[in-house]
Amino acid sequence: MEQAVLDAVESAARQLEAAGHETRRYVIPKSDSYASVTHSTADIYGLEMRLGPAANQTGVSAWGVAHLPDPEWRNLCFMTMIEREDATGKPLLTRSPVYNVTVDQALDFIFLPTLFTAWRDLDPRGKGQGIVVQAYQAAMKLSNLPNATRASLYIIGRYKKDGQLALIAVDFDDPLITLVANLMTALPGRGSIHFYPKTKTPSAVTIPIPYGDDEIVLIPDHSTAIDQGFAMARKYLMADR
Repeated sequence: MEQAVLDAVESAARQLEAAGHETRRYVIPKSDSYASVTHSTADIYGLEMRLGPAANQTGVSAWGVAHLPDPEWRNLCFMTMIEREDATGKPLLTRSPVYNVTVDQALDFIFLPTLFTAWRDLDPRGKGQGIVVQAYQAAMKLSNLPNATRASLYIIGRYKKDGQLALIAVDFDDPLITLVANLMTALPGRGSIHFYPKTKTPSAVTIPIPYGDDEIVLIPDHSTAIDQGFAMARKYLMADR
């Protein structure tokens, strides 16, 4: 295990906990879940934050998930959202996670900005920068559309200041999420912002989510939009080596 990465995960978790948020952190050793995009089998360092109660589901919570899967670029983070059963912690696979106002605000105004700054010290180039590949494999409630638009503008306004090389959002096909992406694409001078909607081609990536003592659920059914996002992220990192 890499102590600097463990320290960065621990520091980010404590920052979130100090603000009143429940977290999980873990290491998944020698995983090949991201091998198709990182070109290696490696330890995956994970940090999760509880975002709030899941929409229209009793006893279920939404969690933001951050993984550091690339041993060459530990400042390259993959972010997504899952839902877990409160009683067992088991990931819920019977439906797509849902963004409501509470969940989206926690993700966009707390969790994601934390990820923007948490891994800068892991930059192997010594430049204090990083990049987050954001996956939005979820549905959005109509009532959340104004908040999602406002949150997107907030993120666009700060990502460069937080040391992010680019904004990369991937693997979305929900009509409302697509609408927000199209609105952001239309902004003048939007800079290094890239959107990759879900494709018809499956990705080999399977996102590993631990629960219980030593169980791991692999979340499947991703598209090559994830691969495109990782390729673009690595392109940014290698171009400025």
